[in-house]
Amino acid sequence: MPDDGRRHKHRETESPAAAHPTQADEQVRVVIQGVLRGYRRVRIFVTSGRFGIALKLPPQSVQRLLEEPGAKPLRYFPKGHVKRDYVVVPASVLDDGPAIKKLVGQSIRYATRPAV
Repeated sequence: MPDDGRRHKHRETESPAAAHPTQADEQVRVVIQGVLRGYRRVRIFVTSGRFGIALKLPPQSVQRLLEEPGAKPLRYFPKGHVKRDYVVVPASVLDDGPAIKKLVGQSIRYATRPAV
């Protein structure tokens, strides 16, 4: 059976900008099914798709953000498992420049923390 790529959910391709050595530390990759992922030092900190934009955050921040109207746990598929470190960011927070800037910084720090 020919491989058309649909069987490989996690197959990713680097964006043209990510191929430049000067930008190797930060990348955006397109995953099939229309999902984008943002990387910093080879670790995912943000993902986006039909569900919106989701950030990887520490547990306390996940709980606080889930209290915001419109925030929800990330599921790539309706019956899929919850990605426990990720929260789909509500529009009200995305529209708040200082708030989203703080969350993105927190997300990058959390995603790139040293392994324990």
